[in-house]
Amino acid sequence: MAGERYDVVVVGGSLAGCATAAFLGRAGLSVALLERHTDPKAYKHLCTTVIQASAVPTIQRLGLDVPIEAAGGLRTHLAVWTRWGWIRDTAGDGYGYDIRREKLDPMIRELAAATPGVDYLPGHTARAVLTDGGRVAGVGADTAEGRSREIRARLVVRADGRSSEVADLDGVRARVVRKHNRAGYFAYFRNVELPHPGHAHLWMLEPDVAYAIPHDDGLTVLVAMFTRERLPAFKADLQGNFLRFLESVPEYARFDPADQASKVIGLVDHPNLWRRRPPPGLAFVGDAAVSADPLFGIGCGWALQEAEWLADATAPAFGSDREIDRAVQRYRATLRSRLAGHFFLVSDYSTGRAFNPVEKLTFSAAARDPKAAHLVSEFGARTIPARRLLAPGALAHAVRVNVAPGGRAGSATTKQNLAMLRRRAKTGGFAYRAAATSVRP
Repeated sequence: MAGERYDVVVVGGSLAGCATAAFLGRAGLSVALLERHTDPKAYKHLCTTVIQASAVPTIQRLGLDVPIEAAGGLRTHLAVWTRWGWIRDTAGDGYGYDIRREKLDPMIRELAAATPGVDYLPGHTARAVLTDGGRVAGVGADTAEGRSREIRARLVVRADGRSSEVADLDGVRARVVRKHNRAGYFAYFRNVELPHPGHAHLWMLEPDVAYAIPHDDGLTVLVAMFTRERLPAFKADLQGNFLRFLESVPEYARFDPADQASKVIGLVDHPNLWRRRPPPGLAFVGDAAVSADPLFGIGCGWALQEAEWLADATAPAFGSDREIDRAVQRYRATLRSRLAGHFFLVSDYSTGRAFNPVEKLTFSAAARDPKAAHLVSEFGARTIPARRLLAPGALAHAVRVNVAPGGRAGSATTKQNLAMLRRRAKTGGFAYRAAATSVRP
């Protein structure tokens, strides 16, 4: 190995990079893990750190569940407010985790650095991509001490985020799928009284959004998201407008502005990105691969899951370069099959549009029916594929709930939904046809 040649070099020592390095190291591969920060306690500040239930098995496999809970991380469920009422899953037992990145990032970095086969290299910033015969063969890095190093590997994994300064050096630009038309700001508070304790709360205000998410050490993060045309006026009095926004939200968490425990920080530009096919010898993971609207809290969980999928695909494939490349393609196929449906629905809603007819139908049913609520909660936690939400049976059940006596959707909305289903039955495929023909007004 000579200190400069590895099976894998991972660029980026955050969630996706550390998880990738840990999984590959456990599989017996030699891994160089490059992290530009020198401080092992460095963490991502601009994150509300919701980890959806879909990633909990990955966390358990890494062995992070015990230290997360020991550090005060909370098991939480999802509560969603819409104009039809609250949606909560009283039938399911799935949970996600809420813990601040201030604790989570050093925790997973320590886990990766302690993994046999992993060389953790802090203070290393990738500045160049090394190639050999058209194949990516390593990276050139600058160290915090001002030295330059060439680190060669059979596979290079870019886990350095959606806004990497050197992403274009790989020759693989990210495709902007949808422009994100919301801005968001958040701050931490103490002594917040939640409508539903033990839940991460989401208010869908059409088109605005609000959150109240409990965290470790008695902190709760409060979040306001709104369409971008309001941004200049909002920033003119950031603190005041932030508080006024939250105080105007129906059935919102009770809080005292005097208990604010952090400054208000925000995210004003976050296009939805999907990385194009990489050249041989290269793979992307985490936000470097897929970066979607943070509204639904999917970034942290997807970063961990992508790391697991990449490691499982590539770890057995180091017999030849061709095997590695085929394994990377299998990993990319897994990304498409597991995430693409969710990604495109999330991206579409990030434009700031109002609910479409299917969303109205689904959410109105979920506010009054446990079965519909369970489905929506599983979808929101990303534990089921997007197509399950649009399955013929699911749509038909939502219509039946809404046409039943006392249906909150109301007769006018119900008739509109039925008309929509029948219109789309002609052009919208099997799901719409089946739903439209399985119910009667």
